[in-house]
Amino acid sequence: MFKSEYAVYLGKDDEGKLVDFIYLDDLFIILSIVNIHEKEKIHSILKGVEETIIAKKPQKLFEFEEVLLKDLITHLPSGSSVACGLHVSGTLYLKTYGDGEIYLNRKDKLVRIIAGDSSASGHLNQDDFIILTTQSFFSLMTHEELKNHLISGKPKDILDKLTPQLKEKEDSGNIALFIHFEEKLELEETGVDVTSDSHPSHNAGIKNIFNTFLGRVKNRFMLSQPVTTNKKITLVVLAVLLIVFIWSVVFGFQRRERARIEKLTTVSDEIITQKLNEASDISILNLSRAQVLLVEAKQELNNLESKVKQKDNDKIIAIKDKIVQFEKEIIKAEEKKPEVFYDLKIINEGAEASEMFKFKSGLALLNSIKGEIYLVDIEKKSVQKTIDPSIKGSKFVALNSIGDIIFVNPTQGVFKIEDKKVKKVIDKDDEWSNLADFWIYNNNLYLVDEGKDEIYKYLVAENGYSSKTSYFKSGQSVKIDLPASISIDSALYLASGNKIIKYLAGVKDEFSLDLPNDSHSFAAVFTDVETNKVYILDKENAKVYILSKNGQYEKQIESSIIKSADDFVVSESQKAIYILIKDKIYKLAI
Repeated sequence: MFKSEYAVYLGKDDEGKLVDFIYLDDLFIILSIVNIHEKEKIHSILKGVEETIIAKKPQKLFEFEEVLLKDLITHLPSGSSVACGLHVSGTLYLKTYGDGEIYLNRKDKLVRIIAGDSSASGHLNQDDFIILTTQSFFSLMTHEELKNHLISGKPKDILDKLTPQLKEKEDSGNIALFIHFEEKLELEETGVDVTSDSHPSHNAGIKNIFNTFLGRVKNRFMLSQPVTTNKKITLVVLAVLLIVFIWSVVFGFQRRERARIEKLTTVSDEIITQKLNEASDISILNLSRAQVLLVEAKQELNNLESKVKQKDNDKIIAIKDKIVQFEKEIIKAEEKKPEVFYDLKIINEGAEASEMFKFKSGLALLNSIKGEIYLVDIEKKSVQKTIDPSIKGSKFVALNSIGDIIFVNPTQGVFKIEDKKVKKVIDKDDEWSNLADFWIYNNNLYLVDEGKDEIYKYLVAENGYSSKTSYFKSGQSVKIDLPASISIDSALYLASGNKIIKYLAGVKDEFSLDLPNDSHSFAAVFTDVETNKVYILDKENAKVYILSKNGQYEKQIESSIIKSADDFVVSESQKAIYILIKDKIYKLAI
């Protein structure tokens, strides 16, 4: 168990700006609100949350979030910022909203855990520092300055050193709650071991029952059958002794087996917890090592299950749940519920699509069966439809920088839709083999030919496009495996089977792919000039991996609908992944 102590920094009171907080032994909430003058009303809302938490005693993160959503967040005006924490038996549940942020300082490493509309959970360690604050707090000081102050030790000492520096600045509307956790040493109560074979009260109880029963037997037979009493008493005594012996053997074995299982599970639980805590501590700096520790923890669990052979054992189930929880936290796996963003049947009955391309707020969708292309505006949800016979049998669609639609029909060539007119811009090439993907960058066209292990580049020219050239520089081409996909943001990212290869001007560039597991297959890759990350669609595992542009893993989005995806794109401005499945576009929050 852990105990905590705190100190809170409150900015100056100002017209229309309000800060408030709650600190209990296990509940911590801070909020910052602008354009509001009802301080007592807001404080009463906070007190109501406090009373609900005490009454309901939430034990899971989702239970904590339900209370916050129902009793706090829905009652706050827009522009509010909230950061909350709940401590339950060594686990900390965290939730932020608006510009709320939560930081962890562990072993002199200061890391932001969550920000915005997010939640997380994790196990506490000795001397952990949790800081609940808002984004604006770091306009008063840098992260490095705060980290240096945290070396001071206790929250009150830290606040004493911070306050003079912060009060010299405009700090209205700012708040920071500093909480320090220490393990609480509890005196263990001495109790009676009810499973011991030498338990005195247990033996005495059996002896008393036996003597009483034997006395009754003796009395009965002495009254009714005096001649044969001794023999009958002997038989009864032998029968009772046999029952007691059998009872002792059976229940003695069960007690020893329970003790054996208890010892095995306790030892394994300690080993697994140690590995999980270590994995959690280093995951930010060394994900690969954290994954190794996760594997070791799972192996220890497998060994335990082989020894115990009780799949329904409560402690083993609890250990499994612990591993799952830690793994999700370490690899930053977020399960998202899909919502229908756009139903293509609104356009017309039978409308569906198999390919999708995004440029700025425009989505181009290809219906090669009916010979239709739909242009949907993400922000307005307005739609334009183009129908043309040359669209039938097409495989790819894209948008150039001025919003013209360009599509590829492998049996006819490349076409452009300009001023609502369809015009062929590149004739079918007999050297095309098995075209796998298509992209437009700087108005130049890029065609992936899996059959030739080639990426063709067509430069935009005054009267159309140049003849095709190979994108690859000499010696830079690779074998292209299906499914194959490309995205370009100046660098070209090629997804080929279970590989991602990055190119700059046709030359391979450094891209160190480091995903949490080795079992993956990439159906598509997405990024563009407006996107800061690289997104990889893994249909087989129903995940979208989010990476930095040099390949560093950041997190993954999980949803069952990903398994059925026909295509996907991402809009970071809308904070959304759009999944195309036949006649519907689904939205997953990032």
